[in-house]
Amino acid sequence: MPVVSVKLWDVERIAKTKLPRNLEELKKLLAVFKAEVEALEEGELIYEAAHDRADTFSAEGLGRAIGIYLGTREYPKFKVEAPKRVKLDISKAPRYRPYAFGAVVRGLELDDEAIRQLFQLQEKLAISYGNRREIVSVGLYDLDVINPEWERGIVIEYKELKEGRMIPLGYSEEMTFGEVLKNTEKGKEYGHLVVEGSYPAFVYKEKVLSLAPILNAETYKVTEETKNVFVDVTGTVPEVMLRVLDVMVSSLAERGRDTVVEKVEVLGFGETPRFKEKAIKIDKYKMRELAGVDLDWEGELRRMGWRIEGDVAVAPPYRVDVFDVVDLVEDALSAHGYMNVPASALPPTHWGSRDRLHGLVADLMVGMGFEEVFNFTLIDKELVEELLGIEPVEIVNPRMKSYSAVRPSLVPSLLLSVRENQNYLSKIEIFEIGPVVVGGTTEWRLGVAVSKDKATLTDVGAVLMGLREALGLEVSLTKEDREPFVPGRSARIAVNGSEAGVMGEVHPKHLVRLGIRRPVAVLELKMDVLR
Repeated sequence: MPVVSVKLWDVERIAKTKLPRNLEELKKLLAVFKAEVEALEEGELIYEAAHDRADTFSAEGLGRAIGIYLGTREYPKFKVEAPKRVKLDISKAPRYRPYAFGAVVRGLELDDEAIRQLFQLQEKLAISYGNRREIVSVGLYDLDVINPEWERGIVIEYKELKEGRMIPLGYSEEMTFGEVLKNTEKGKEYGHLVVEGSYPAFVYKEKVLSLAPILNAETYKVTEETKNVFVDVTGTVPEVMLRVLDVMVSSLAERGRDTVVEKVEVLGFGETPRFKEKAIKIDKYKMRELAGVDLDWEGELRRMGWRIEGDVAVAPPYRVDVFDVVDLVEDALSAHGYMNVPASALPPTHWGSRDRLHGLVADLMVGMGFEEVFNFTLIDKELVEELLGIEPVEIVNPRMKSYSAVRPSLVPSLLLSVRENQNYLSKIEIFEIGPVVVGGTTEWRLGVAVSKDKATLTDVGAVLMGLREALGLEVSLTKEDREPFVPGRSARIAVNGSEAGVMGEVHPKHLVRLGIRRPVAVLELKMDVLR
């Protein structure tokens, strides 16, 4: 989760109240917003923000949340205007990074700390929600430097360039795009995201504003003199980009007494930012059922920044983590304090013992020299799609990209286990008995992985034959090429006439992508067919 650094005096001016200087009191206060305080050093507060509370990645959002919670400021009332003067043309964008959205924020009053916080937010959003800028990157520009007469109307282009020149942010010499990638810190770190000769760039009348998603041009940087800012987001996933833009714009709008959010017309797409409030019906019966207690739902939600309109709770645009009544319950409990909820023992849902078949198979695997591993059921959606070529069940509001889907197979989890342990063992022989979700149905499977210098199909085939003998199974194999296996080195497995699973040697391209250095063979079986 993102580690954020803020100055207490800066948070105070946004929250409109004094904050405690006692570390324990600050820990209790920030816990309301799912943040964990790490240190307080000479007025600088360092905390770990919750991944899903992107609005708390900087002082603007944290101060706003604290102020509303303590009652020292009100629900934010953003001034939002329809597109007037700035248009964004994305018709010539590179195909591999095709989307760009924008916004204008007017009437800013910035100082050095405000700028530091905005840049911190920009970077934290790009790392966490943007998967280190792969999905989303953010850029800020002084609009008056782009064109002092921008209010008459301008068109900024986001387009593909074969080559370009600019003075990179933080440097004094002009460089070509190729030199930016080779000679700057950000170029070296993120250069793999762009294609040579097909550079994504923001351009205004042949002037390069930035090489996205690497660096902006020094000429158009945001300074203490900046009053009007153009914000861009580029990337590959529009929904995530729009959420990030809402958070960035709402934080910018906190940096002034009379700021205005002016939407941008993205030609061929529509108006951005979306900047819409979210309304969720207050179902008190369901909320009590979920929480296990009855609360002053409206009062607690108001403290968490929700506006109450009859039987509806309205969340501001920057709360990109809310979707359902469950989110109302979570916020209300956070405001009330989990420690204030009466404790009660839950009734048992099972006898607490392992399924007899699962225990027997585990014992057999241990007897064959394998070690049992236990992995999370949640996994990275993109990893599943790349390895297996299928779309898993997605998590609506994941706290981390690594846990954005429910695994449809044990194979990705086993490969991650191999990667994490390869530095400690020259030979890895592991198994897992765990749940997967396929087509909305949960089923239990046995997964086996062997990784060593000369791991082949024979290694997991021997395991299958061992299970056959021990459990008295009828096993048949059918050649079948599928991901993530080497063609001709995988097979479909049937047990007692029923489809049971698959085994094979993992293709080197997947091993390279995951950073696994030795060959891997895997076996996966449905537990039910072993009964």
